[in-house]
Amino acid sequence: MSRSVDDAAVLITNSHDQDMADLSQALTRRGVPNLLWSFDARDEELVVDAAPGRFRLQRDEQVLSSERLAAARVVVHRSGLGQQLCPVVTIQGSRREREFAGREWSSLIHGLLIEAEYRHEHLTWVNRPSTGLVAAKKYQLLATAELDGLRVPGLRVSTEGLLPHSSTDQYVCKAINEDENIDDRRVYATAVLDDEDVSAPFRTNVPSLIQERVRAQCELRLYCLLGAVLCLRVVTDTPDYADIRLVRPESVSIDQVAVPPALEDHVRRYCRRHRLAYCAFDFLRTADGQDLLIDVNPAGGWAFYETPGEPIVTEWYADTISRTISR
Repeated sequence: MSRSVDDAAVLITNSHDQDMADLSQALTRRGVPNLLWSFDARDEELVVDAAPGRFRLQRDEQVLSSERLAAARVVVHRSGLGQQLCPVVTIQGSRREREFAGREWSSLIHGLLIEAEYRHEHLTWVNRPSTGLVAAKKYQLLATAELDGLRVPGLRVSTEGLLPHSSTDQYVCKAINEDENIDDRRVYATAVLDDEDVSAPFRTNVPSLIQERVRAQCELRLYCLLGAVLCLRVVTDTPDYADIRLVRPESVSIDQVAVPPALEDHVRRYCRRHRLAYCAFDFLRTADGQDLLIDVNPAGGWAFYETPGEPIVTEWYADTISRTISR
């Protein structure tokens, strides 16, 4: 990872993002100088100086500044998992005072990046800060997919237990927000609704996205980055799973396959509509050959889909960024 002011790529993410750490190393191996900046920190660790047209954020020896952004060619901005809402941990004062301070830090950091987006028009953003704030909501990401030819299993959001159309009479329930963490121990992962859940009316004060459950032969994981598309086929021998991320890793087989031409066109159109330079898509492939979209994630990761010996996505991502910089 380069410390010089002329980094060709700047990677902005959270400190737990192993994907971006691997990408930084892959870019370095390709001779692409880059800065990996972790935006999450404790308030006492950060030093900031900002005025219109310039800023400097420093934590220990790490510095992110308007000068470094202006000198770059590509900025990869990946917050993900709700981190964009509260990037700085505040530690002093009462609970309400800490909440206020957290909002101030959040507004500042987002504002600095959005200002840089507007000022430095030469930069290629993956994704734009202004787009990322809008594109983090799962409902609209799925609800608009049909506009670009993507097919989505029936879905409905209701506090009264109302269900979408389902040809299988089976349903799954999933979180609406990209941050599925309920607390430090629990995650709202996709779950199958049993017969008792759907046979009687119920009321809930927390809206959940209920979707038709589809039986699939395999899953397809598509990545679209700056117009390039990568497709992985994911197969498991675990029966009746609801969320591929929760099955035993040894039961999962992942292979790179050719991108279905129709899907390639659809996901590119989708990314153009939503102004996304990068996005991950999850499809279920049915026995009759349909590819049904079940999830869209503009901050989608890939650690689950590769191994240290086969870093398929990391290498593809680094190659795509390197080609963009060399043009």
